[in-house]
Amino acid sequence: MDYRFVSVPAFAVGEDLSHAWDRLCDRIVDARPESRPAWVGAADRFRPEGRTQVHAAFAGRDLVAVFPVATVQSTVHGIPCKVAQGPAQDDSHATDALIRPDHRTPGLIRAWVRHLEGEVEADLIRFPSLPVRSALREVLPQAGLPYVQRAVPCARVVDVRSPESLERLSRRKWRDLDRLRRRAVQDYGPLRCRSFERPEPVLAGLDLFLTLEASGWKGEWDTLSALAHRRGDRLFYETVMTGLAARGAARVDVLYAGTRPVSGQLAVRGGGTWHLLRIGYDETFRRIGPGGLLLRSFLEEVAADPSIEAVHLGTAPDWSDRWHMDEVGVVDLQIFRPTRRGRLLLAAARAEDRIGTAPGQGGPRLAS
Repeated sequence: MDYRFVSVPAFAVGEDLSHAWDRLCDRIVDARPESRPAWVGAADRFRPEGRTQVHAAFAGRDLVAVFPVATVQSTVHGIPCKVAQGPAQDDSHATDALIRPDHRTPGLIRAWVRHLEGEVEADLIRFPSLPVRSALREVLPQAGLPYVQRAVPCARVVDVRSPESLERLSRRKWRDLDRLRRRAVQDYGPLRCRSFERPEPVLAGLDLFLTLEASGWKGEWDTLSALAHRRGDRLFYETVMTGLAARGAARVDVLYAGTRPVSGQLAVRGGGTWHLLRIGYDETFRRIGPGGLLLRSFLEEVAADPSIEAVHLGTAPDWSDRWHMDEVGVVDLQIFRPTRRGRLLLAAARAEDRIGTAPGQGGPRLAS
């Protein structure tokens, strides 16, 4: 099949392409929130690690795939090089190409790579945090292109439709949370959760979350990882959360102990999965485990919703070990271009594979 490609800067995606892109996301059951035009455009505008180009593939008049990549200068396998990279997410949320199921073919992947040759000067195409169940990873082995994929730190997920998954959570951790809940009620009064789910309420909830998050270690001057101290990231989340809230796909949850807000979280929805973006709490209430109490309340709520299948953390924070959550595989996928440096990169990757120095969990896997 012949494909036609249109390339445009992410911040300049027009209304027609944006609507077609959103409709494509709606058609793909497992489309992640990070694949939406609102997310990609906001990341390009407020997180300028590298300007992102959107490469849209059409079959006739139908949009069938979207490949957002940013061109960055990097050092890979010890070699300085130019990389066409899936948009970086600072919280390690996985990035992926968006491909309609009936066009997940080697021919589309080869056509996209050929198109990139005329649009982007790069030695390597890289998706540094690609879900194992990615459409791109699924099709690439049949495309005949030299590539490597390496396991990187996994993400954590709760399958709320699986009795086994929920049972692992409910053993010791649930007993600990029951004890903390009793302590919270005794010391501060009844617990209640409030959800902000439409664009204007989401902004109000986000302001409340910013205050909670900055009150803890993320707001300390030697860290400054709280959104309140990072203007670009704060604007990014405001744009993404309000944009997705207009589609019923974003919410801010806040836990109150008595009359005091004690913890909050940001969540966005893609298909049947809620993705938790950030969690923060008031350090004053640390002894009652406010973040854990809020997460438990959230899990109990979504488990009762038959349209929800899972809750995804995006990363694997240390505290999630105590919750005995399931793991989701993530890989660093690299496709080598036929440039001089591209061939050097491929040789270096093969050398790492032979001597066992490749980074990643579970060892490298090389395909060519």
